[in-house]
Order: sequence, then C-alpha cells, then structure tokens
Amino acid sequence: MNLKSKSTHVSTSTQTVVLPRTEWEVIFSEVDGVKSIERVQPIPESWFDLRKIEGLPANVTLLALLTCPKCREVNALAKGVTKIDSLGKLIPNFVCGVSTCKFTAEVYLDKFHDKPLYALALENGERIELSYTHANNVKEASLAVSGKLLSGWRVIGIGPAIGYHVQPGSKGSVVIA
Repeated sequence: MNLKSKSTHVSTSTQTVVLPRTEWEVIFSEVDGVKSIERVQPIPESWFDLRKIEGLPANVTLLALLTCPKCREVNALAKGVTKIDSLGKLIPNFVCGVSTCKFTAEVYLDKFHDKPLYALALENGERIELSYTHANNVKEASLAVSGKLLSGWRVIGIGPAIGYHVQPGSKGSVVIA
C-alpha cells in the first residue's frame, strides 16, 4: 500500500489549518445552457468542492471555494493559481484575498481526495513533528509513518486532522486537544 504523508515541524511560525469539506447552499443561474454561480451561502471555516458540479462552462477554472478562518469571507481557488497536492495542501500557502484581512496559513482541505485527513504527532527525543496522511481509519494512518518508527520515532498522538491540534509545550512536550 502506497500511502503518502507529509511532516510539519511544530516549531514553525506558520499556522496550520485543516478545513472540512461541507455542502454549501449554492444558487446557480443558467443562460443558454451555461451555468454560473449566482449566490453562495458558505459554512464558516470550511470548503466547498466545485470539481463535480455538472453544467459549469468548460472555461471555469475554479477548483473550490473556502471561507477564510479569520474573516470568514469566501475565497476561490483557481487552477493554475493554486495547486492542491496529494494531501489536500494548498500550494502556495493560503493568503486571504480580502484586502483588510490577508490572513496567511498552511491550509489542508480535508477529503479533497475523498479520504479523511489524519494528523500524527511524532516524537524523537526532544524533536516533535506533525505528519499528515489520508486514511480511512487510525490503523491505516499509522502505516504512513511506519518507516519513521523503525528509525527511532514514536507516535504520541493520532486522530482525524479536523479538530486535532498540536502545540509545543515546555521542553518538547505537547498539548493535544
């Protein structure tokens, strides 16, 4: 089984945010058989998948809509501007498009590739890393870091990335909530 995972050092100053995929109320209008988005009722701190909406014009380059975790305004993710990697991570990092906000974070879209995103907190001496992987359950997620376990790392926490936070504590300890 080829599971992909990514590690993030907890000590970085960039905030990491995992947004759940939700169904928003989206009102479309249609003129001459071509759909366009007329109105959106977003769910705060989430994302909406536009890839499977049928009837959108072929030239529409939007992948998804998401709400900014800070100002809660809707931002659009467009092909060619934003890349979404195999773990649902936005590349480059998210920067809110609202001129008065400009919130910046490392953002992952949960279930972008249909499986839930899991977070694994790993420890090796005083070094702590947070790793992400797509999996159907905890056992499958733990397989993504099996190579690290053989090289002296140990799992100190694992769970769905939504609602899972790791913060550095004193002398390398962590608080997982």
